[in-house]
Amino acid sequence: MKPARDTSEAELMPRRRSEDAEAWREIVRRFAPYVHAVTRANELPDDAAAAAFDDVFASVWTEIDRLEGDDALRARVVELAEDVAAERREGDPIPEETLRWLRQALGVQEAVRGLPASQRELLQRSVIDGQDDAAIAATLELGEDTVAEQLTQARLRVRARVRRRALNVQEERLRPHDRA
Repeated sequence: MKPARDTSEAELMPRRRSEDAEAWREIVRRFAPYVHAVTRANELPDDAAAAAFDDVFASVWTEIDRLEGDDALRARVVELAEDVAAERREGDPIPEETLRWLRQALGVQEAVRGLPASQRELLQRSVIDGQDDAAIAATLELGEDTVAEQLTQARLRVRARVRRRALNVQEERLRPHDRA
């Protein structure tokens, strides 16, 4: 797994408004895994999943200048992905618990993305690669105490960002969207 780029949310919003192709690719790269997960959770066949993916990102593209801030963008992608996939699903809707779990996973991914590169790397090595503090310290030529301290800080930052984003998404869902 490659560490995420260091594009901050503050940089992304003005760039996307100017129709910067690189910023648009970054938006798709960020949210494609979520849209894919929602289409799979809805058990859409490949052709329906591909059409849902296209519909979600086409809608986001047409609405992008009306979305104020990164939290509004994220909330709109979540809403569109869930609505479009549900419309294409045959049979009973998927449990809300499944969607809640996918939203939480997106929140964690987004929170980690916002960490400094050094802390993302430490989390990658610890959580994803399963390395212990001693192995990380040896590989990166750091002290074990430094690794442990940085990992603790990274986890605290992720936790705080996830909580803050959850509140922002809830607030955004309460506001009506201008869909004209």
